[in-house]
Amino acid sequence: MDFKTIQDSVINIISYIKDIENNLYKKYNLTNNEALVFLKIANNEITQTEICEMLNFAKSTVHSIILKFLKKDLIYILDKNKKEKYLYLSDRGKDLFINLNNDLYNRRKELYLKLSDDELKSVLNISLKLFNHK
Repeated sequence: MDFKTIQDSVINIISYIKDIENNLYKKYNLTNNEALVFLKIANNEITQTEICEMLNFAKSTVHSIILKFLKKDLIYILDKNKKEKYLYLSDRGKDLFINLNNDLYNRRKELYLKLSDDELKSVLNISLKLFNHK
């Protein structure tokens, strides 16, 4: 198999997985960017600046998403000191996170169940090698 064929296949696989995730995000009225920000807030004690740095998003993009989340009562802001404002999920945000996370887990599980144990180990090993995780 030549490199172009392999590259196209990998791109198609990644695109398929992203489409699955994006469709789930839509179910919860979240864009892809909103979902990425939401998941960062859900999994971290985090500031707007940290989200911008982690996701490489413009400050204005993250700010508008935060305003939307505040309006929907998905998050709240806590001032830890004069300079830093930390973002946390509200009870409503926690409920959304639990449901979204369960749906993501179940969809991924459906995909992974199509693979044998050896194939799953291969996918994991390849992923770790490509992304330099040890």
